[in-house]
Amino acid sequence: MKKILFIIVFLFFILTEISSQIIQLGSGTTETSVTTASPVNIWYRRFVSQFVYTAAEINAAGGSSSSPITQLGFYVTQAPIYSIPGYTIKIKYTTANNVTNALGTGGWTTVVNSFTYSPTAGGYDMIEFDAPFSWDGVSNIAVEICCS
Repeated sequence: MKKILFIIVFLFFILTEISSQIIQLGSGTTETSVTTASPVNIWYRRFVSQFVYTAAEINAAGGSSSSPITQLGFYVTQAPIYSIPGYTIKIKYTTANNVTNALGTGGWTTVVNSFTYSPTAGGYDMIEFDAPFSWDGVSNIAVEICCS
């Protein structure tokens, strides 16, 4: 059975792009099978994945509010069978500490407009944002990834 391993990673750039800050969140030990929907695999015709990253997690990983979030990526060990159509990424501030309940439909900022995503295996597959997200350094952030 084909498996996909992924790690959630944020890449922060300062506005001048002279230096960058890479923040890794998550252990990277979760594997999904070819029949399991995930942010880097499609099995159903449509999916919505939501994540919450607490300010404490981001700060503990060395995050800084001085640089906007400009990319998000996954560590992919094997490419999925199919490309993922209508892939979008949205971010918002949240008071939630997890996704025990859906995070609602309002308040999201689209940072990656709809495109067909074909994850690349063999390392981090970074997705550059169409619109950077400025983290305030104190709030939790929610990330929503959808495909149609």
